[in-house]
Amino acid sequence: MIRARGGTDMLARAFVVSMVRHPYEQAVSWAWHQKKLRWPDKSLTEIVDLGLALPSSNLPYLFDDREPDFVIRYEEMTRDLGRLSDRAGIDLNACLPLAKSGHRPDRVPARELLTTGQKERLYRKEAPVFDRFGYAR
Repeated sequence: MIRARGGTDMLARAFVVSMVRHPYEQAVSWAWHQKKLRWPDKSLTEIVDLGLALPSSNLPYLFDDREPDFVIRYEEMTRDLGRLSDRAGIDLNACLPLAKSGHRPDRVPARELLTTGQKERLYRKEAPVFDRFGYAR
């Protein structure tokens, strides 16, 4: 979409920023969000399985022809936004919204909520993310 609007030249000159999150946490967060909005009667496990059937939402933003110049790690957001703030000359941490708060009723680590099979499927689906960013399986 960006290429279509601004052309390839604009994208080649842009400072591209993306974000990454541990695939387990991302999958569970997505599932809780979908449970609240679309499927309140489905179990979290069923919803995670539905998400596993979808294409990766990470790979195009992290490993496309035009890889990002800077990747914010969700787990290190304050630190990484501080580094970007220095480059941009504004305090990006002062502008953070509270996105999707309230969708997840607990804070149990995702690795404890996912089945062994789901973890294996997530690893196969998101192997470049696990490998490049050092996320534990």
